[in-house]
Amino acid sequence: MRREKWFLGIGFVAGVFLAVVLLLYVAPRYEVVRTEESVIKQDAWSGKSWCLVNDAWMPVSEQEKGWRDVDRALSRALNISTAKVDIDDALQALRDKYPVLQEVPTKELLQRIKVVYSNKLLSSLYLKSFIELNKTEVEPAGE
Repeated sequence: MRREKWFLGIGFVAGVFLAVVLLLYVAPRYEVVRTEESVIKQDAWSGKSWCLVNDAWMPVSEQEKGWRDVDRALSRALNISTAKVDIDDALQALRDKYPVLQEVPTKELLQRIKVVYSNKLLSSLYLKSFIELNKTEVEPAGE
C-alpha cells in the first residue's frame, strides 16, 4: 500500500511538471508581435487579438462586414479613383525589386503598405497645411 502511494505521488508530480512545461514552452497561449508602430498580442487558443494603446491592451476588431459599402460611398464622395492593378503581379514585381519582402506573407505586406503609405501621405498633408496656415497667419502688432 505504501509503495502504491509513493508511485501515485511521483506520477502526480511528474504529470504536473509535464503539463507546466507543455503549456509554458511547447504551446504558449499568447504571441506578442512588435512592429515599429504597434505591439499586438494574439491569443493562440481563441484567435483574439489586442493592440497596445496608451499602455492598455485594446481589442482588435476583425469585423469588416458591412464596411465595403461604406468605403465605396466615402470613395465616391471624395471622387477617389482606384487604379485597375493586378495586385498579385504588382506584389511580385515589388518582391523581385526588394528581396527583403520575399518572406513577408501577402496579407501582412498589404497591411504594411497601408500603414507606411498612409503615414507618409497624412503626415505630408498635415505638415503642408500647417506651413500654409503659418504663411497666411498675421502676427498681431506689438508682440
